[in-house]
Amino acid sequence: MKHNNNMSAYLIVFILVLIVFSQTALAYTLLLETTSNGATVKTKFIKGDDLYLNILVDNPKNIAAAAFSLNYSTGILTPPATSSDGTPATAGEITSIFPFSFVKDSTETQTHRANSSVPGKIYFSGAAINTTEGGAKYTSDGNAAVMLTVKFKVKTDAIPGTFQLSLTQTELFNPAAGYGTDSDNDKEFDEGVDTTDKVPILVGAVAKGQPGFDNFDCAKPPCAFPVLLGDSANPLGTTKTSFSVVEQDSDLALTSGWNLVSSKIGIIAGQVFSDSTKFASVWIWQNTKWAVYLPDEDPQGAYAGAKGFGILSNISPGEGFWINSTASRNVTIAGSEEPSSSISLTTGWNLKGIRQSAPIAAGSVFADSQKYSSIWVWKNNNWTVYLPGEDPQGAYAKNKGFGALSFIEAGYGFWVNVTGTGAGELVISP
Repeated sequence: MKHNNNMSAYLIVFILVLIVFSQTALAYTLLLETTSNGATVKTKFIKGDDLYLNILVDNPKNIAAAAFSLNYSTGILTPPATSSDGTPATAGEITSIFPFSFVKDSTETQTHRANSSVPGKIYFSGAAINTTEGGAKYTSDGNAAVMLTVKFKVKTDAIPGTFQLSLTQTELFNPAAGYGTDSDNDKEFDEGVDTTDKVPILVGAVAKGQPGFDNFDCAKPPCAFPVLLGDSANPLGTTKTSFSVVEQDSDLALTSGWNLVSSKIGIIAGQVFSDSTKFASVWIWQNTKWAVYLPDEDPQGAYAGAKGFGILSNISPGEGFWINSTASRNVTIAGSEEPSSSISLTTGWNLKGIRQSAPIAAGSVFADSQKYSSIWVWKNNNWTVYLPGEDPQGAYAKNKGFGALSFIEAGYGFWVNVTGTGAGELVISP
């Protein structure tokens, strides 16, 4: 496929293409930081959130130019749009407090550019030169500095999970500037025919009067524009960060009487179910015995202790539990929890729930009768059951007046009886 690399013009202007690779004593590291607004660190986001990514350098000393590529997941994030001149289409969506600018006749011009036209990548470049003395604007050691801040939007249909943002070295096709080869001389990049070359990531600049100021041959250091990061002597290390897309507060839909439910968010029983006018009791099966919380009991735990039960304090995400509600109502569970596609099972009876949005097919997940003997869900005041290996499936349920269990939905609890070979971590395929 042929295409023109429209980052070439930006990089020629802002990356000082006359440089060639050299060595420098000072090591540099780039860092990534996800935030809610460019200032407050945040690693968990919900659908529709703004995600501001800070791109930092650990020490700004001697940096005069930069170029790198940012990689992101197209199914999770919407990047800021950029115009044909390399500026953000919407002001404020790509900003820099690093001095990528120059002032002429009292007018400040930004000298950083970006291109987000390629899905999954944003190409950045920028230059910051002391126009009076030459050299870089920062000449002394300093703390980590934010080079760029980029505003993403978490897609409304993003699949919850953990994802990465990473920086890599930009590769450029511009043979005239010394980057890549145009084997067929058609001035366009041909995949598999032509080549690209990596652009230096950080470049310095020497001030007037300093050794190397007028030497543009960095093969013979010191030179005017030494490479600070992005050559064989100073390679880019692993530069990435992770963030999570999580579900919002969820609601438990309860009917009057007994409900077998689960939550993807952890629950503190004494906070969520403390109103004895709404809830009579909450029960969970833990370590092969019952644990109970009674909203109207004072002191809490007296009944459990007398009966040999455990005292129910916390319900973990993905655990099934029984709750006796005095009426039909929705209960909001505040917080957020990352979904999971796995369920931990022990031999014998397990009371569980699923931690993913999509229902799971009982006949697919629990089909192996050597691992599971039965799966039960309490729904609409009646049991539904799936028996692995039953043929025809549903005959037992019909005979007993139960429902035939086909799917297990989020928010419902379920019993599963596990044999020895089924114990362990069950991973549910999407």
